[in-house]
Amino acid sequence: MSVCKTLVDKKNTIVEEVKLHSSIQFLENDPEYAERILAFVNKKEKTMKIKVDTKVLGSGSFGVVYKGTLVKGNKDYKVAIKIKKITAYDEKNTHENEVKMQEKIYKIKKSNGDNITPRVFLCAFICSSDILTYKNRDVCEGIQVIVMERKTPMRISKMEFNSVKDYKDILVQALKNYDILVKNGVYMYDIKPENNVIEIQEDGKMNVQIIDTDPEFVFNEFKGSFFEKMSKNSFKEIFLVLTQMMYMINYNDKVNNTLTTKYYKRYLGECAKDKYISKLLKKFTGYFSVIYAFLMNEDYNSDDDKYLSKLLLKYTIDNDIYRNKTRKSQVKAFIDQIKKMFPIEEKESLDTTIKKKTKKVIHVVKKGKVHSKKIPIFTSSRTDS
Repeated sequence: MSVCKTLVDKKNTIVEEVKLHSSIQFLENDPEYAERILAFVNKKEKTMKIKVDTKVLGSGSFGVVYKGTLVKGNKDYKVAIKIKKITAYDEKNTHENEVKMQEKIYKIKKSNGDNITPRVFLCAFICSSDILTYKNRDVCEGIQVIVMERKTPMRISKMEFNSVKDYKDILVQALKNYDILVKNGVYMYDIKPENNVIEIQEDGKMNVQIIDTDPEFVFNEFKGSFFEKMSKNSFKEIFLVLTQMMYMINYNDKVNNTLTTKYYKRYLGECAKDKYISKLLKKFTGYFSVIYAFLMNEDYNSDDDKYLSKLLLKYTIDNDIYRNKTRKSQVKAFIDQIKKMFPIEEKESLDTTIKKKTKKVIHVVKKGKVHSKKIPIFTSSRTDS
């Protein structure tokens, strides 16, 4: 079932202009064109009216996001308006899937009833009348407009908190969101602070939410995967540990660049005392043999395996090491990042680990038998106590 409306630009007055540009980024400096796009939508859409502001909230390969207001009934909503260019012969379904995923996640609630992603009010394609089908495929040449609730971007360097504990509380909220997704069978792995926003509630409390729900980065390709023969529960737990550690290292690195050394140490102290983070670290130390084997494998038969390992290293280690060093050096840098933040020590050197453990772990995983305690690599002075 389609969640995005198709609005045909019969005179091609909207579409012709966007076709003149190689990307949608020109919109950053052309708010008048954005206004014309929304005026076209408003003519077709009878249940709501959308007003676009001249302020750009963000831009990138995904498109341009404008600040705006949506009027529905007697209510006004603060909204973010994402405008994407759709090239000739693009299947609408490809661009619609992200909205479908966001709507699926919107139905998943936290235990207190809060949402973990913003509400989507409208998704619409503005398509040229020249091309609507191609080889029996539903295609569009033109623009996609997505209107959703506007929240505060999670920009660590600009966040103002009363104490370092607030930084930790936001981190734990974000980690728990991905925990909720995994428990509901959604294995998202393009996770980082930039893909989160914060909802400031009426009582002043902050609710962390997820954006950028592209299903291209949702794990679903198990055939040929490193994890193929694992039990579902083992996969869920290991996947969650992998992605949460990726998020936490990325988040902590940004906090480190924001706070002074003194306050960053206090922040890590708050993390060390947190039960949820301690439990995560305990799982990490238990499953690290499998995680290590996965990262060192490199012979990926699954695109999800390949992209998961790629993003994990890209988001957690120095850019020069990521681009120019061997996989062994990259994985060591990942481990070093964790050891800098938390009191985790190696039982033996990495070289010894590679020689003695990796082949054995891969053999165990391929047989579908994962029992991390049989092949320990790390101990944690805090989590094992």
